[in-house]
Amino acid sequence: MTKPVTTIPLADIILDKGIYPRQKIDHKRVSLFAENIRDNFSVDPLEVEPHPEKPGKRKNTRRDHPLPHHIKTGYIMLRPNFL
Repeated sequence: MTKPVTTIPLADIILDKGIYPRQKIDHKRVSLFAENIRDNFSVDPLEVEPHPEKPGKRKNTRRDHPLPHHIKTGYIMLRPNFL
């Protein structure tokens, strides 16, 4: 049995800065990845789980998360992997 495809608003995903390894964001790199996403290049999907303190919100689960890249695309909906 296949799982149904679900999209959620990007605004419902909260960046978990506790797992983010970088002190600053390389905006040139973010722009490059955002362009690849818009051009339908294959990128790893964002992985999210329910936020433990904010009902209805999700948080990213990967240290190398592409959340800034997805935000930069201008898209408002996202189809992540749900954990």
